[in-house]
Amino acid sequence: MHAFYGQVFESTWADAVKLHATARKLGLNKSENLDRVPIERPTWDERKQRKTLEIPKGYSRHLRANSRREKYNNGYWLGEKVFADVLEYSGLDRAQLERLYYTGQIEELCTFLAANTKSE
Repeated sequence: MHAFYGQVFESTWADAVKLHATARKLGLNKSENLDRVPIERPTWDERKQRKTLEIPKGYSRHLRANSRREKYNNGYWLGEKVFADVLEYSGLDRAQLERLYYTGQIEELCTFLAANTKSE
């Protein structure tokens, strides 16, 4: 089980880092630093009244991982948030991007982005 978990977190982390490097090279990482601004901490009463959970957009805190658990967690969130930037700012066909990303074809996705997006 430990070996399988090791493969999963290493793969998740490597894919996220690869996608981030491509997005950064092409200038698609526009919301990367949005988490550096402190977020408001709602009171307990305000939290009880909320009906939705809001996830902060930025992802600079996910760029490093010091442990196996952090690689798994940060790899997942980094990949998802970078992909959200790719969808929003690339101007490419959403269905094609989603097909490549959600089927785990990260290398092909990066190649597709590089071939069809002008770097800034």
